[in-house]
Amino acid sequence: MAEELAEPWCARHEADLHERRGHQRLRAPGAGPKHELVFTDRVVLTLVHMRTTCRTRPSPRCTASAAPR
Repeated sequence: MAEELAEPWCARHEADLHERRGHQRLRAPGAGPKHELVFTDRVVLTLVHMRTTCRTRPSPRCTASAAPR
């Protein structure tokens, strides 16, 4: 699952950076500071956070498939 999400996430992240900078990269990709957490680590941490913050009744922000009641 993480591999399927990684490419679109990286593309969106790069597009956001481009929009913020207003121009193309001045350095080659990967030449800047390294992320402390790679994408898959971020996905795992997000899932753990969602799992631990959701109580007995899941809210729509915790589950994508939660139907309104």
